[in-house]
Amino acid sequence: MADSKFLSTVPPALIGLGLVAGVKLAAAYYFHKKQNGLVGKVSGLFIHPIKSCGGIMVQEAECDHFGLKVGPFLDRHWMVIDDNGTFLSQKTVPGDPRLAIIRTSFHGDKLHVDAPDMDTLILDPNAPIDTERIRMMKVWGEPIEALDCGPEPKAWICKFLGRDDVSFAYADPRLPKRDMTLAKKSFDNLSRKGDEVGFQDFSAYNLLSQESVDDLNSRCEKQTDASLYRANILIDDCNPYEEDKFEYVTIGSSKFFQVKPCHRCVVVTIDQDVGNKPDDKAEPLTTMRKYRLGRPEQKFGNAPLLGVNLAINGKGGKIRVGDEVFAAYY
Repeated sequence: MADSKFLSTVPPALIGLGLVAGVKLAAAYYFHKKQNGLVGKVSGLFIHPIKSCGGIMVQEAECDHFGLKVGPFLDRHWMVIDDNGTFLSQKTVPGDPRLAIIRTSFHGDKLHVDAPDMDTLILDPNAPIDTERIRMMKVWGEPIEALDCGPEPKAWICKFLGRDDVSFAYADPRLPKRDMTLAKKSFDNLSRKGDEVGFQDFSAYNLLSQESVDDLNSRCEKQTDASLYRANILIDDCNPYEEDKFEYVTIGSSKFFQVKPCHRCVVVTIDQDVGNKPDDKAEPLTTMRKYRLGRPEQKFGNAPLLGVNLAINGKGGKIRVGDEVFAAYY
């Protein structure tokens, strides 16, 4: 009764203002919850210094706009090229699946590169820029200025692959990067101003959940490890394929947004310890195509989807294994 008497003395305009404020507060609270929903934790961090070659598991890393960074080393900022400046991947022609068995490791501020029956090659990310070695390279037809790494690295990779038309290139951070807003793709390009990469296919980051890999393994005779899918950020404690729905992701002080689902190719049929010839009809690709194809409007054709491509959403920072992962959903 007391509440009713009180309300009867309050001017209607004030009651209306109170309702509006309440609705706004509730909406803000919902948005905050949506933006900061706990979805899992980081279970693995991986940097692949050389495109299509072996990765390195790390416990912590910096999230740079150009990709995951450990000391002076950035993800996918070296690659193997042919004499035309076109990159080689693990796919056959013009690439080579034996790139898979090249291993990399950090030794101070130098990158060591090893392969069976080969001496260790040492690459220096801080070497002075020799302007005479700056060349125009291509990643999926998109031009980028990069450094030819010189005769010693060229001799190493030529010997390993048994050909004379290949060498190493380095996307030195001091050189311009590929502006992904200009990339022309069959799928929708959701890149934003400032989304630049070195030699990555499309975006600076790739995130995958362990639960998605586990679910795939439950459906497929061939069991695969999450490392096969070459993600930078592996998370767990979530539902399978939960990452499909992430619009924004926050890990520590680092913020990301999803650029697109990650569509998969024949590289997932290559044993990364053997470097076998890829097979479009082999597992796990055939199983993935049974249930992980995108919607027609996504324009990924018969390439199945696993994991998501991310870009920095304004702010990077340090992330660590064990960090909680928060996400906002589509």
